Amino acid sequence: MLLDNYPPMNTLRHFSGADDQHISILLQIQQIASSRLMCHWRCDMKIHSDHHARKRPVNLTLNEDVVLRARSLTNNLSGVVELLLKEFIERTQQERIAEAKSIEATVAAWNAFEDIVGSFADEYSPL
Repeated sequence: MLLDNYPPMNTLRHFSGADDQHISILLQIQQIASSRLMCHWRCDMKIHSDHHARKRPVNLTLNEDVVLRARSLTNNLSGVVELLLKEFIERTQQERIAEAKSIEATVAAWNAFEDIVGSFADEYSPL
């Protein structure tokens, strides 16, 4: 959860003078941010690739035993590897998008909290 990135609530009270209302607002912001992130995870993301793109030979260095066992299970090793690569691309893209959205949500929550309560450093500013 995004709340794992936040300092403990008693630390927030100590440094910023945050009261229960401010803490409650922060928790609401966090819940909204995390629900948006979870919505993203539920959305299926499909790779849009050109099915008519030319196929080209590539060289892979694979464990010989793994290749022999895979060939005993399928006649189309290239098709299996291509499918696995597509799944890898989808999963990696989803993870990167989710990480970016999580960072954006965390920054937004911290900024909203700072707008309400102020900066932790304000108490120690010599100005």
